[in-house]
Amino acid sequence: MTPYENLLHTYGPELAERQMMLEKEGSDLGTELFQKNLQRALEEGDVNGVSAFGWIFKEGVPMVAKAIDAWKAEAMGPKGGRKTALLKYVEKMDSTQVAYITLRATLTAFMGKPTTAVNVSRKIGVDIDTQLRADHLKGEFERAYKGAIAEGLKQRQGDHVKRAYVMAWERRLDVEETGRDAATMVKVGAHLLSLALQATGIGHLQRTAPGRAGVKDISLVLTMAPEFAEKAAAVNSRLADASVVHLPTVVPPSPWNHWIGGGYFTEHTRPLLFVRAPLSVVKSVYSELDLTPVYKAVNLIQETAWAINSQVLDAATEVLSWTRNVVKDYPTIIGEEPPLRPDGIDQDPEVRLAYRKAAFEWHTKNNSLKSRRRRVAAILRQGQKFRDDPAIYFPHNLDFRGRIYAATLLNPQGDDLMKGILRFSEGKPLGKEGAKWLAIHGANCAGVDKVSFEERLQWISAHEEVILRVAHDPLQELFWTDVDSPFCFLAFCIEWAGYKRFGDDFVSHIPVAFDGSCSGLQHFSAMLRDEVGGGAVNLVPGETPEDIYRLVAEKVIQQLKADVGHGTSDEWVDREYGTEENKDTRQVLQLGTATMAERWLTYGIDRKVTKRSVMTLAYGSREYGFSEQLMSDVIRPAVENGKGHFWPTPGERSQMARFLAGHIWVAVSQVVVKAVEAMNWLKSAAALLGSQGLPVRWTTPAGFTVWQEYRKPKTQRVDTVFGSSLIRDFQGTSEDGGSNAIRMNITHRGDDIDTTAQRNGISPNFIHSMDASHLMETVHAASDLGIRSFAMIHDSFGTHAGNSHLLFRAVREQFVRTYTAQDVLGCFKEQVMDQMSEANLGKLLKLDYPQNGSLDVTGVVESQYAFA
Repeated sequence: MTPYENLLHTYGPELAERQMMLEKEGSDLGTELFQKNLQRALEEGDVNGVSAFGWIFKEGVPMVAKAIDAWKAEAMGPKGGRKTALLKYVEKMDSTQVAYITLRATLTAFMGKPTTAVNVSRKIGVDIDTQLRADHLKGEFERAYKGAIAEGLKQRQGDHVKRAYVMAWERRLDVEETGRDAATMVKVGAHLLSLALQATGIGHLQRTAPGRAGVKDISLVLTMAPEFAEKAAAVNSRLADASVVHLPTVVPPSPWNHWIGGGYFTEHTRPLLFVRAPLSVVKSVYSELDLTPVYKAVNLIQETAWAINSQVLDAATEVLSWTRNVVKDYPTIIGEEPPLRPDGIDQDPEVRLAYRKAAFEWHTKNNSLKSRRRRVAAILRQGQKFRDDPAIYFPHNLDFRGRIYAATLLNPQGDDLMKGILRFSEGKPLGKEGAKWLAIHGANCAGVDKVSFEERLQWISAHEEVILRVAHDPLQELFWTDVDSPFCFLAFCIEWAGYKRFGDDFVSHIPVAFDGSCSGLQHFSAMLRDEVGGGAVNLVPGETPEDIYRLVAEKVIQQLKADVGHGTSDEWVDREYGTEENKDTRQVLQLGTATMAERWLTYGIDRKVTKRSVMTLAYGSREYGFSEQLMSDVIRPAVENGKGHFWPTPGERSQMARFLAGHIWVAVSQVVVKAVEAMNWLKSAAALLGSQGLPVRWTTPAGFTVWQEYRKPKTQRVDTVFGSSLIRDFQGTSEDGGSNAIRMNITHRGDDIDTTAQRNGISPNFIHSMDASHLMETVHAASDLGIRSFAMIHDSFGTHAGNSHLLFRAVREQFVRTYTAQDVLGCFKEQVMDQMSEANLGKLLKLDYPQNGSLDVTGVVESQYAFA
């Protein structure tokens, strides 16, 4: 029996036909989306948007770089001639960098109307000049570059905008003119174009008569070689055919019982892999393993029947179509109107400058919100598409750590909007305890989640009048738009109105979830019996919830107060800038620790400042990562909101971020000492295996085998100011993790294990595998208790309010079972030891293995706030 025949036999002709049409539609939508993005890229001259050019970059950049190296060598010889004069402009640049810029401009020329050789040469020359200017700023003004310039370049779209930004910084820093005239740079571009065409054979220059192809004069027009054009078209066609938009299903997804092919039913949808990893890895690792309990957990989750919450969908559609933005963090779909052109703009320079500034700010903001608007619109469209279906389902699969993910755009694991417009298809009466859990859920959605359950219930009681007004008319009573999770809170308000009308018999449809309290540190604290860390993350029963983010913030405040009284003073220090050949020494202000501490205390240290650093500690983040997080989460938003006086210069922002990051690291290390010990041991163990050329593999308590295998990419690194690429086989990363010029990596998968990546990845991957295992075990236990509807997101466990009391206990019991039925870290150690050589085994045994503390993990069963 074919999959479709099985579908027909099980669900009947109507549902079978609709499901088949949805899968065909998903295939058609994928092709349409690919073609639309390709057409947009062609119209805008965005070479990064043409996936078919990826292979040209991968193969062409090394060839052009080799030709540039040969030019350099030839120019140094006796027959250098005119070429030597041109070479001086690029001789200090990396040949791969020059090759990338040259090939990028060349490929861009193939995308629109026929372009003359002069125009292409000019484009290459201008881009080379822009790169030289940016490199000069980076060398001469390194701190300013890292602190502000590089970030500004990343945020700006368009080559001409980036160039203008670089030149504006040159004026601001009083940089002398380069002395490179436009005519000379055209000649440089022409020679580089010639080298690229000769090296790759990608195209040729064709003499064109006046009036043909839109060319006015006799000119040399750049034309792509037919064989390249044909291959690019073939690649585009193949990629378009392979593109699929995974849509929800209207029947329970095809159950998983094999490493490939679950979720969907027909040949229209490319078969899903059970594990999101390369096909070769999935087939070799998982084809022989018994994954029966893992399949069962995923099937239970994806068999949950959902429906569209039409009332929330209608309210969301309306308020997100307004010109004013009333829901924080969600852009209006149509966007803000551009500033009006004022009278007198042509006569008054000040008016003209103010308008240009406002227009630029509007354009920048509008561009940054475009993708978010498209995403919001897509979510609302899918909501409308399925609003009349009595039941929809979401196919799921796993990542390589065992974390369970939905395969669709619209899904119950998404953001607040997605979760708000979804509800369970089948309802459940609240019963005796359901109203309490529904109210606690409402308070959590409102952001009142750091207080006791009793205080959360009191908050709902105190705000019941406005809650009922919201339910009656959400477009008039906008209280819901200003809470932490507005759309989920709106769904709660509607349900609470139903409860007030029908009492305990009210049939509730929305999920009520219990979230882990900093789950990464919970898992480390439990496996190591860490009584200090466990107490901070609510593994110990208490009358009120502990807040580790607040605890760390309080310790940081104590450290800062000590610095104010005993810290160092500001001083001017000498700093060297420039290259070895052209060094320059300047005096810069080094802020003292007393000054920085006083400024941070004045700004205010609370749980929001420390939250992300603490949260990411268990996933491998350290002082440097904390510093970057403070820059992106605290300092830059504060500057944008008019609080830049705390950090008046880019250099001071960087100093103060590093300073506070150090204090957060010290504070959090005091709270979760055992977790830091475990992470250090895990890193060393992974590095030892990596030195043998071996991946790290381990089996979780739920029975899933994790296969961590990071291989060294064969990479050519290209630093450019021209934004990150979407081209296949390119990875856009920054030089130091996010703050400097865009580094384009032309990457080929290598054969050797990347020991550094294995070391850095083991801590987050191990912890993610543990929370995934806990989730799977909880789903099994909840199913045995009769629960059939699941809203599960890694460390968040949801079901009907009427069944919440059952899930509330199951989550805790399975957490305890995970860490009492076996020594989790000890099991991992044994599995690692089995893979090690004798020499490395000896090294492993000499490492400081973390010792257990005295935490009684069984107390988690009685801890109300471990998952709340």
